[in-house]
Amino acid sequence: VGVRKNYKKAMKWFRMAAENDELIAQFNIGVLYAEGKGVPKDYEKALDWYRIAAEHGFVPALYNLGLMYYHGNGVRQDPVTAYGWIDIAAQEGEENALAVKEDLLEILPPKQLREAKRLSKENLRRITGGIKAKHESMKDIFDLMEPPI
Repeated sequence: VGVRKNYKKAMKWFRMAAENDELIAQFNIGVLYAEGKGVPKDYEKALDWYRIAAEHGFVPALYNLGLMYYHGNGVRQDPVTAYGWIDIAAQEGEENALAVKEDLLEILPPKQLREAKRLSKENLRRITGGIKAKHESMKDIFDLMEPPI
C-alpha cells in the first residue's frame, strides 16, 4: 500500500517555493495547470508559469512554453513563437525539443524561419541568470515526496 499523490497539496508547496523563485516549482505549477491535476485545467495559467521559468532559463519550461505555441494551447497557434523557445531548449540538448525543432524547420517558410531565428536570439538575450539544467520529471519529484513502502 502506497501513499496517494495529493496534487492539491503539491500545488500548495510548489506555490510557496515559487514565491521564493524556485524555478522547478514555477515549472511544476505550469504542469499542474496544463494537466488539470489538483487544479482545473487552465492553459493560460500554465503558459504564464512556464513563461516565468523560461525567462529565467529553465530548459524544461523553454520546451513546454514552445509546445504551447506549437499546439495552440492557451494561445493562438504560432510556429514562429514556438521556434523562438523550442530552439533554445534544443540547443541545450532537450531531446524532445530537437524533434519539434526539426518539424518547425520543415514547415516554416523562409521569411518566417528568419523571423523565428531572430526571435530565438532575442529570447536568449532576455533570459536572466543564464540557462538552468534539466531536472527529474514531475513523477520523479512526487516519488521523492512519498515515503518508501
